[in-house]
Formats: sequence, structure tokens, C-alpha cells
Amino acid sequence: MTFEQIIQRYTDLLQDKQGVALEIDDSTVALFHQGKLMAAPLSVTSGIQLGKAYVFDPEFWDEDCGCWEGHQSASETMQWVNTPNFIPVLTRS
Repeated sequence: MTFEQIIQRYTDLLQDKQGVALEIDDSTVALFHQGKLMAAPLSVTSGIQLGKAYVFDPEFWDEDCGCWEGHQSASETMQWVNTPNFIPVLTRS
């Protein structure tokens, strides 16, 4: 898997879903925010931290293992897309 392929998988999983984020590990989600596919921290206590959302950076993709830095293997990265878990994005009014 390449960086471009994983970004496409996230896009495919999220494109028809409104108001949800996709867990991509225990502390990060992928979501559409401000019209772009972005990542955001996920906290057990405060939920999705939209104020800290950022554009995915290929610098954090390990081409050798086909996974994100911090993941042990490509199978760990793929586990999150093969068995997707969607979380509601709650915004404060």
C-alpha cells in the first residue's frame, strides 16, 4: 500500500457519509473537515479534536512497510480500513 492508496481508501470510506470520522488508530481519525480530507487527534476524554485537524502528510508514511509511522506493520494500518469504525463528529453550537 502506498500513501496515495491509503488516502484513496479513506476517501472512499468517507465520501458518502456525513458527520462521521473514520478511526485510523487508537488516537487518530480521518474526516472531511473544511472541504478536505484531514486527520485529527482522538481523545478518550475530549473526543475528536477538530481544532487540531491537519492535512495528511506523506512524511509520516513509511513506504518500506506500507504503513503509518507508529503502526507496526501494513496489516495494522489495513485493519482500520478493512473493519472500519465510524465515530460521529460532534460540533458545539
